[in-house]
Amino acid sequence: MLKFLRKTHRLFASRPASGIAAALLAAAHDTTTERRFAVQPAATGGYRIVRRRTWRRPSRMAFINALQQHLGIPTPDFRRRAESREAGTAPPASAACRGTLLLAGEQALLDPRIAHYLSQLAATGQLHLVYPDALYLAESCTLPVLTGVKADATGQACLAELHRRGMGCIWLSAADDVTLAEVPLYEACQQQARPVADGLRLDYAPIVRPQPPVPSHPVAPPRARPLRILTYRWHVPHQYELFKLGAEFTLLTDLGESSCRWWDLGQRPWPENARFARWNEIDPTQFDLALLHFDEHILDVPDKDPAVGADWGKSFRFLLGTLSIPRIAICHGTPQAPDALADPATAEAHRQTLVDLLGDTPVVVNSHQAHAEWRFRNARVIWQGFDPGEFPERRSTAGQVARILTLPHSAYTLRPRYHGADLLEGVRNRVPLPFEQLSVPEPDLRLGGNAYARAKFAHYIATLHRYAIYFNPTVHSPMPRTRGEAMLCGLATVSATSHDVDLFINNGINGFHAGSVPELAEQIRYLLDDPERARRIARAGRATGIDLFGIERFLADWRRLIRDTLGHDAI
Repeated sequence: MLKFLRKTHRLFASRPASGIAAALLAAAHDTTTERRFAVQPAATGGYRIVRRRTWRRPSRMAFINALQQHLGIPTPDFRRRAESREAGTAPPASAACRGTLLLAGEQALLDPRIAHYLSQLAATGQLHLVYPDALYLAESCTLPVLTGVKADATGQACLAELHRRGMGCIWLSAADDVTLAEVPLYEACQQQARPVADGLRLDYAPIVRPQPPVPSHPVAPPRARPLRILTYRWHVPHQYELFKLGAEFTLLTDLGESSCRWWDLGQRPWPENARFARWNEIDPTQFDLALLHFDEHILDVPDKDPAVGADWGKSFRFLLGTLSIPRIAICHGTPQAPDALADPATAEAHRQTLVDLLGDTPVVVNSHQAHAEWRFRNARVIWQGFDPGEFPERRSTAGQVARILTLPHSAYTLRPRYHGADLLEGVRNRVPLPFEQLSVPEPDLRLGGNAYARAKFAHYIATLHRYAIYFNPTVHSPMPRTRGEAMLCGLATVSATSHDVDLFINNGINGFHAGSVPELAEQIRYLLDDPERARRIARAGRATGIDLFGIERFLADWRRLIRDTLGHDAI
């Protein structure tokens, strides 16, 4: 809640009063009114589907979620938090269902083709319209149509109850496209049904779900006595790759940092060789090594970036001052902190304080530029690593219109200078096609745990594959991971010149980079003008990504560092 208020404060400070008032009014309207559908006789005979507006008392969480939506703050799916190892739940087998019902979203019931089909059912007494809070299924001669289901815990419980009764769902829609919010419901169904031209019957089609990619480099098998590493949750995609070392990882949860209490399944599955523990449940001396993640915000100072929260860095500070075992610090940031409240002189003082605090502790930084800016006493660069099997190459189709992908909306809203929002705005005004901001649908609402995580990751890869060009205007992030993932997926990348991009991207060969708005816009137009040329550049970018950012090189660099730190071949 406190972190939400900090983020909201930042958004309020950057928006006009009219925009804030509009968001508050819209959130109040959304959470106090509900539209319900009903079947009633039409004046001209027959039946029709009508909407009725009802009033309800909103919950605090419902209002917060609605306000976040209208302010552009993403609302995390309720299934993302894993506070212990979870095997996950698989969707119920369709063969177990003894009956089916139609599941319809609000947009479907507003479609005239759907309304016509349902009115024909109502005229013959076969239509039975139900809602999750009144899940009464009438006699078998009627066709139940379930609506009003939300992609939340209540909706998940509704689908579980249907499965308990032996009922499966068929997605009712008149269109092939599914909105982002409807994907979890669509994927929870066995089939999709569309009214045919006469509106008197349905045509059925299979549900299309993206398949999770298959890793080509699984977690290394543990030794007879695996290396025991103590750490805490931080950058989930980075840790997911690092945990492939095959060591045993214990993540501490109770050192005062709220984000360390859970693993984000919305980013990656929970690794089998990791576990959560509390400080009083472990003996630190029984571990071989500690990995301490940090960035420029971990100091306990009053001018902390509001986007991270006041407790940010507590785990790092506690373990750095407490542990006597060997340790390696991993830096995920840069010293500039352009969106923080500190002035340049204060930011430099913070940098020096952090350098002195770490002393001779080995530090890993993600780029050579970050290495030069931080000036740690004992640091080395390890570029990010990816498994090419988990980031397969996209299939491009001749004649397909190129689409341009960029960072999610929240990145530019919460940290505009860090992510180059001014560059994005300038380039967007000079390019004929729109820049679409990354937004990944949630998977099948019935899934939980690692089953959910794998399906969510499959959606992430499928989302990347829909685009031909990836534009990253970030100027302060050391080696943005999404850019590397886009390269491996076969997108042609265009980046602001920063943090080593000039060391692996050759303009016009395997991607582009530049430092000004006119140059960046010209590079994107160059790709748009010749799709085949763009595909050649994208393929060369993927080859570069596999060569320089492959998981084997990444893990080899880490094994070398661990050997240097411990003085023996421990992993």
